Amino acid sequence: MTSVLATLAAILRRPSGAAGLAIVVLHVLIAIVAPLIVPHDPALQDSSSILQPPSTLHLFGTDRLGRDVFSRFMYGAHIVLLLSLAGTVLGMLAGTLLGLVSGYRGGLTDTVLMRLTDIGLSLPTILIAVVLVAVSEPSFRNVILVIA
Repeated sequence: MTSVLATLAAILRRPSGAAGLAIVVLHVLIAIVAPLIVPHDPALQDSSSILQPPSTLHLFGTDRLGRDVFSRFMYGAHIVLLLSLAGTVLGMLAGTLLGLVSGYRGGLTDTVLMRLTDIGLSLPTILIAVVLVAVSEPSFRNVILVIA
């Protein structure tokens, strides 16, 4: 806990660090409360509002289908936060489990798991993720598993 506070203090000492932290915190807060405060339905298409510039009604304007860009941004942030948290937690659990098995069993199990890890690290991660998503059906669950 002390190292977290020391890191936070070091970030806040610099103006650029404080500004960056404020942007990240604001983005996370928007992502958390997005379903509660979104001004418009992000999927609602309004043909009378196509490509409107930013205004008081549409803060970021509208896209070519008449959807509110700010509402879509807020919902997108919400989904990205859920995906990243779920992917990180699942990846952490899988890595911890494999590490525990490898450390407990040792010997051939440890060697095989280390070689599989070396193979995984030698492959381009983005390419593997794109192939896995393309091969599997597009769903929220599959994206989380690919991220993990």
